[in-house]
Amino acid sequence: MRKRPAYCCRRVSQPPALDGSVRGTVWEDTEKIESDFHLLGDISGRSAHFLEAAALWDDEALYVSYVSDPSPVPVTMQNRDDDLFNECAVEVFLRAGKGYYEIEVNPMAAVLDLYFPDVEEQDWRAMAKYDIPGLQWTVKTMDNGGRWCAQMAIPWSGVPEVSRAEYEGDPCVFGNFARSQTLPDGSYDLTTWAPGEKAFCELDKMGCMILSS
Repeated sequence: MRKRPAYCCRRVSQPPALDGSVRGTVWEDTEKIESDFHLLGDISGRSAHFLEAAALWDDEALYVSYVSDPSPVPVTMQNRDDDLFNECAVEVFLRAGKGYYEIEVNPMAAVLDLYFPDVEEQDWRAMAKYDIPGLQWTVKTMDNGGRWCAQMAIPWSGVPEVSRAEYEGDPCVFGNFARSQTLPDGSYDLTTWAPGEKAFCELDKMGCMILSS
């Protein structure tokens, strides 16, 4: 079994701009997750579609930036709390006691944010009634090839149940970076950082997001 991965989120003195840009910004010099992504349930499997993630933090929020290949299927959902995962969405998971918070953003800049007090809860539409207070996000197409950037600011005050721990003297939270992608044949390309077997939200397999000083 693959061990729990760790990623160092650098502390910033001021919030990064959420303008969908990477080049020439603080995101350009931020450690990236790319080669550590694999397919859900297959740690040796790699998606044919590019995905890169990075994260920063301060006392107010966790900041996440994704760069993704374009969706190979049409993306039509534009409303908050639509089932974005059935087309294309980048996703952030944060462990919260026996449950988790989940934030998804799609190329149309629609967002799905959920809070599951218990990981066993199955009614995701009921869990989507929780809108994270102060959540910010933006989406921008990056190049002629259709790659898109999604950036978000997740206020700590909006996810108060997030579990805190310690990693080699630094505080950390447990979570996952992922993407749900439907393919033209109706199958799914499920890309994950944490070594889940069946779901992105497996609590005991979530990665460690180190909040470095």
